[in-house]
Amino acid sequence: MTTEMSVLYFAKSAELTGHKSETIRVLSELMNLELWEDLVNRHPRLFAVHHSFVLAVRQEYVTLGDQRKSLRDGGEVAVIPPLRGGGINRPLNSEMSEEGGRGPRDLVKVTHDKLSVDAVSDSSPAPPVVLFPSS
Repeated sequence: MTTEMSVLYFAKSAELTGHKSETIRVLSELMNLELWEDLVNRHPRLFAVHHSFVLAVRQEYVTLGDQRKSLRDGGEVAVIPPLRGGGINRPLNSEMSEEGGRGPRDLVKVTHDKLSVDAVSDSSPAPPVVLFPSS
């Protein structure tokens, strides 16, 4: 069974696909990774952002993997590359460049772990912002 969905492309993903949005038909039940692979098959240039994008399904961020999603007609998927820094689909730490120097630092980190004030304040030149979900 298939379903028709809207795909929204933002920033670099819109540039790579040549579309700000499109309507596609996909399987009604698939894994997040299969959805991403389907989009890359349709637009091979999207692979350029595969380490640094955020995928949102029904306005909820998802990580790539074997999590199953049930999709409905009229649903929405968004491909959001980071404006700067990293995405949730790559390690959330500084990387070493090929020259041995430090790479760009990530600006966003989502964690359920306890936060260290020193680690947070040392990780960014900008003042950190921390949000806590309500219980």
